[in-house]
Amino acid sequence: MRTVYETILLTLNMAKFKITPKTTVADLKEQFGNEVGCVLRVYQGRSEAPDGANLVSLGAKEGELECRTSRTVGKFEEAFQDELNLKVKVYTKDNWVKVLDGITLATAGQLPNGMTKAKMEEHLSYQRDEEENAEVVNEKATENVEVPEEYKGILLIDINFAKVDLPEDENSYEDYAKEIFGNNNDGIAVLYHGVPDDDQYAVVYSEDERSYDWLMSEAKKRISKLPDGEESTLYLSASIDFYSEDGEEDLYSCDNIVGVALNEFCDGGNKHEYSYDWEEEYKNGKAIVRVNFGNGSCIFIAYANGGIEMLDLSDEQFDYLTRKAVLDSAIKYHKERELFTYKQHGKVGYINREAQLAIPPKFDDARDFYDGLAVAEINGKYGYIDRDGNIVVEPKFDYASNFGGGLAQVKINGKNGFIDKNGNFVLEPEFDTIYSCKNTDDEQLYVVSLDDKWGIMNGDFEYIVRPTFLDLSGFKEGYASAQSADNELFGMVNCKGEFVLKPQYRKITNFYKQNGNLVIFAVTVDNEKIKIDINGNIIP
Repeated sequence: MRTVYETILLTLNMAKFKITPKTTVADLKEQFGNEVGCVLRVYQGRSEAPDGANLVSLGAKEGELECRTSRTVGKFEEAFQDELNLKVKVYTKDNWVKVLDGITLATAGQLPNGMTKAKMEEHLSYQRDEEENAEVVNEKATENVEVPEEYKGILLIDINFAKVDLPEDENSYEDYAKEIFGNNNDGIAVLYHGVPDDDQYAVVYSEDERSYDWLMSEAKKRISKLPDGEESTLYLSASIDFYSEDGEEDLYSCDNIVGVALNEFCDGGNKHEYSYDWEEEYKNGKAIVRVNFGNGSCIFIAYANGGIEMLDLSDEQFDYLTRKAVLDSAIKYHKERELFTYKQHGKVGYINREAQLAIPPKFDDARDFYDGLAVAEINGKYGYIDRDGNIVVEPKFDYASNFGGGLAQVKINGKNGFIDKNGNFVLEPEFDTIYSCKNTDDEQLYVVSLDDKWGIMNGDFEYIVRPTFLDLSGFKEGYASAQSADNELFGMVNCKGEFVLKPQYRKITNFYKQNGNLVIFAVTVDNEKIKIDINGNIIP
């Protein structure tokens, strides 16, 4: 049986993508394939980035992007560029055709192989009405509110729970719903809720008549599909009002049920899409509910009868509960760790396994410890700290990876190199790009670029092949695609940099092992898209 969190995520059809210091192009492609069901291409400038390339080394930002699968491909690609500084494009499952910007991610994942742009236009027309309705709703999701004087300085969350039984007469449903919705002038989200294993559906209401009519139409269609015994019950969400300390904050009303809490926090300047998680079951009519997994945004107590108890941001009980919530969430997945990152008032520190402050929040950002050191950001530059919070490598880098094997990759003045745990360079910062990969014996390799040429280094930073290739992908299964400087065509090289498939193709777009054999997707000089083996034989 699904958890409530899993069920609601499925209801809202959310896709989530994460970039960490270790995420490669291939990792992101795999995430996208699992979440959406088609192909993502990643670009470095005008060229497609090799699968083994580290995304942060390419200039991408660490972070997460979460979006509904009802978002169009064009908007999704824009969001990736704007929020994660990464150029991506969505292609059909067979990796041949660029998906039209107006197609939603959900539709893109269902497009069959052999799709043409003309056929894609037909799919585009099917989704237009739904997409326009969704945009109308989303545009009205936030409104300005004036904060009462007595609440300034406190982050107030006002919760109103409601559950009503619908009249048996179906014709009176709309009038009854109007009466309920009319009690909230700022908008409310409604969740038609069946049992956890069945479909659920959430929509947002606003005062705009167009979206109101759409809501009523959708509500009538959905209410008839609820499981037996549930047809007459409408569960209203909690309406959530956010007030910032300066008294000027957006209101965001979103779907909720008693016992379910937001796991993201509205920071005042942005619109957010929310998902939900259980905090704990009600005990004696109470449940602690948290925002953003309790990492310093807000904690409050919700009562089954609809009341709440707020905790002041400066209250010690608030501080303890936020630390405890962070610990409870993190320790489930990282049982071996001794220290956990903790954010308070915009700064990051660390707590121990007893939810006590081990390192006070004083960094702009900080990561988990690896090899005894952690990356810390101060004034936009990255360095390293020890477990006591002491700076051991001054924050002067534009990028810094986690340590592993006593080494870390850093970027300074636009160039990449490697340092040891004392901050000394073991590979001078002279490379445009460096990314890590392994050979077939699991030995360390580095693919490096210098002055627009690509080469290969071993684990001791000795050249296997000096930068001579015009392009070089990361190694996987012992092979990489490479562009020859002699004829500017692509072939396949082994870990020694030797061509095992002659450079004779305009492009090699992807390759992988299948049933022990290498499958290569290539484009000929005549622009024919083909699938071949390592010997260049056509695979039907």
